[in-house]
Amino acid sequence: MSKIVKARGLPWAATAAEVVEFFNTSTVVGGEAGVHMVNTWEGRPSGTVYVEVESQDDVSAAQAKDREKMGRRYVEVFESSQDEMDRDLKIGNKSKGGAGGGDEDGVVKCRGLPFDATKSGVAEFFSGLEIEDNGILMTFDYQGRPKGECYVQFTTADAAGKALEKNKANMGHRYIEVFPSSMDEAKMAQQSMSGPGGPRGGMGGRQGGPMRGGGMGGMRPGPYDRMGGYGGGRSAGGCTIKMRGLPFRVSENEISEWFSSVADPVDIQIRYNHEGRPSGDAFVHFASEQDAKKAMQKDKQNMQHRYIELFLEG
Repeated sequence: MSKIVKARGLPWAATAAEVVEFFNTSTVVGGEAGVHMVNTWEGRPSGTVYVEVESQDDVSAAQAKDREKMGRRYVEVFESSQDEMDRDLKIGNKSKGGAGGGDEDGVVKCRGLPFDATKSGVAEFFSGLEIEDNGILMTFDYQGRPKGECYVQFTTADAAGKALEKNKANMGHRYIEVFPSSMDEAKMAQQSMSGPGGPRGGMGGRQGGPMRGGGMGGMRPGPYDRMGGYGGGRSAGGCTIKMRGLPFRVSENEISEWFSSVADPVDIQIRYNHEGRPSGDAFVHFASEQDAKKAMQKDKQNMQHRYIELFLEG
């Protein structure tokens, strides 16, 4: 009988083939057929997967991968059981008690922030806990004013659990409420800021989220900055690629994930037309010319059902 390994913290765009490659020191039963992705109650990827392997030695080899990275995410690996896998595959993450799989996403929501709060201030508030690159999403109202809320994605579910212990702690003169959340909820908040009349400044973490533009100045790009417009402008140096032919509903996070197999963007700006609608173009900034050239390997590949053209801008 096959053995079961559980992994959590995967990138949401991870495929069964990428999971098999990640566990390349173990024999996965049936190859990709032995990989079972867990979805949230809304039917979206939760970042958790169960993998069938042939033997206890394969389980040990898989556990040796604990806290290795897939893309930019630390992946946690555990031995599991057939019963646990069947239960999670049947009911998704409802049993976890989180909002849309927040326990697995490593995402928390903060409320009550000072209105001049910055991403760096949020990172300082959670000092000692590892936050994803571009993992802070600041939220704004329809006029572009800070709402006093943000979403933060940590590299592990354990770190997110410890972050909840900061509930009612002070930031400046304000006490901050911290709740479990999910990537789905953060994306919804990001999308609500990206409508035709929405602010041009970004979502919190990415400094611009799908909100294009710079949003709170001086904030470092943060994984929600990837969600919808990393906002905040480009960093000094580096190299930029123009994308053309994007799906009109694409988010910054999806663009970042699309490039993640070859290089990690540091800033993403989705372009909008005069009516405030996505134009199908985006500018993606990389930390170095070398990273940008690696990213050009994606030229003429598909995103969803669209054929994407890339142009190296320098």
